[in-house]
Amino acid sequence: MSRRVRTPWKTPALVPRFGFLLFLLAVAIVVWPNLNVFRNRVIVQGPVVATPEDSITDPKSVLEVEEIALRNEEQAEAPATDGTLALDAQSKDLLSIVGDNTMRMAKREMPAYWDLLKRSHTASYDQIHAISKSNFKFKDFYSQPAKNRGALANLDLIVRRVIKYEAEPDNAAGLEHLYEVWGSTEQSGSWLYVVVTGQLPEGFNETTLLKRKISFSGYFLKLLAYQPGAAEPNSKPLVAPMFLGRFADIPQSPIVRDDGSNYWTTWGISILVIITALYFTFRVLTGILWKNKGPLASTDSDETPDLSWLETELTTASSSASQLSPPEPVKP
Repeated sequence: MSRRVRTPWKTPALVPRFGFLLFLLAVAIVVWPNLNVFRNRVIVQGPVVATPEDSITDPKSVLEVEEIALRNEEQAEAPATDGTLALDAQSKDLLSIVGDNTMRMAKREMPAYWDLLKRSHTASYDQIHAISKSNFKFKDFYSQPAKNRGALANLDLIVRRVIKYEAEPDNAAGLEHLYEVWGSTEQSGSWLYVVVTGQLPEGFNETTLLKRKISFSGYFLKLLAYQPGAAEPNSKPLVAPMFLGRFADIPQSPIVRDDGSNYWTTWGISILVIITALYFTFRVLTGILWKNKGPLASTDSDETPDLSWLETELTTASSSASQLSPPEPVKP
């Protein structure tokens, strides 16, 4: 009966050499697409509208505002909007001095702010939605804010935070309250948008609208900077595209899972991948160590050992035993 010598666990020739790189690649494939999920996007700032204390300090901006104000005085007899959603020359002038990457609206930007709010609230949501583009992506506003300023866009927003505050008295849009809504889309992941509107869907308030998906249509105004809740002091702020417009009458869906659920799902998958990669790495290293111990540790040969010498000895011993005479019985 042949005895098969146990061999250690084998691995392909390339795996011992590149096992650690494969491990890193496996982790990157799982973690990288969901990296933003690990970031805390809870906003810590309040309403972003300008206050009476806000002022214009840039001399160039002062001159631009005064020039635009002078042209607007000459057109004082004409209404701020002609009832259409298309931007006229006056609106484009107001938008030309809007800046990006600030954490609050500057006072010089408020005329454009109120102009777009008035335009979006003199039309119904259906009218705005019909002429707005739905194929915008987050990077379009992030990378080219000036090019897309004033563009009408449709967003299916998953609501994360709602702030209600009193509107400025006697504002151009004639609104009493404003709602500042923060949320993300399926395309933007955990990167946030912020939208400002004078109305929420009927029957919903700041609490009941949270975690629901709802359609929004409105004008892109600027990139607004904000600090996430977990940010370190003096850390670089993030930015959110800011829109002014209207919500649909009802949410599209019931409450959806927030980033917390995705957070734990992603971590669970990542930990599973890491454990699996570590296991295979351990097996690879174990195989290398066994192999380096030489023939005492293992052999790849399945040949039966030569035992012919033992059979010869047994045959000789048997022949010798058969030639012996049986012993005489002992007499009592």
